[in-house]
Amino acid sequence: MRLGLEVVQGQYISKIDADDIALPDLLEQQVNLLDKFPKIGVVGTGFLEIDPQGKLIGTTQRPVENLYIQWSLLFGSPLTHSGVMLRQDLLKRFKLDYREEYIHSEDYDLWVRLLAVCEAANLPNKLLKRRNHNKSTSACFSNVQSENHLRIALRVAHERFPQIDISREEMANLILLEKKNGFPLIKDQAIFENIIDKYLLLLYHFSNMYKHDPLVGRLVISKITMVYKKMAINKVLFHLPYIFHFRAAKLYFQGFFAYYFLMHSSRYKK
Repeated sequence: MRLGLEVVQGQYISKIDADDIALPDLLEQQVNLLDKFPKIGVVGTGFLEIDPQGKLIGTTQRPVENLYIQWSLLFGSPLTHSGVMLRQDLLKRFKLDYREEYIHSEDYDLWVRLLAVCEAANLPNKLLKRRNHNKSTSACFSNVQSENHLRIALRVAHERFPQIDISREEMANLILLEKKNGFPLIKDQAIFENIIDKYLLLLYHFSNMYKHDPLVGRLVISKITMVYKKMAINKVLFHLPYIFHFRAAKLYFQGFFAYYFLMHSSRYKK
């Protein structure tokens, strides 16, 4: 891939793994989106997961809007490497390429640096068939990939929010907390509450950073709701002092009113 980036001449670069299958509309929809929105520098897609024989075994939808992609970037790669299309001129202008120090996670590291200078999007349709087999990078080098993902996520958090002190262990638990079906297995109540607090701090500062984005209220509400569900799972919900955590309450009501006005604005209705 590094060699390919050095010699490519086209306006847009499309990357698809050799054993994956791009559906007919993928490239057309990505080109149309990049042509229409010059602020977007990279566009990916959700995918249909297939086995080595081509049988459908699952689906994955990626966050569509830039705001959700930027938030997801704090915890992992929000773009599937296979199936992305990006602007060649951005890579040249900002001297961006794959770095070997993040082996098997070079794409995540690239998205972090690229999304600091442009917006991103994922197509709402799943226009890639991604083959799952035991010789894939994720299967063969899962430990190395997970370790480098953690290193990158911790770097992103420190770079974007230096006012928040996050340790390596805390970042690993924050990644689990953010995952849809993830849950940090922490028995110590104080440690669990500390992870929740760090998550809310990230959400608070992130929402301030993107306070002018019309979708930020919706994002805040969805994440606060998710946090409370996982607090309930851990029986934290029954500890009254923490239910009324000031930062959580402030974020929730800010998100509620932002979302309310968004839903009732003439701009949204159009």
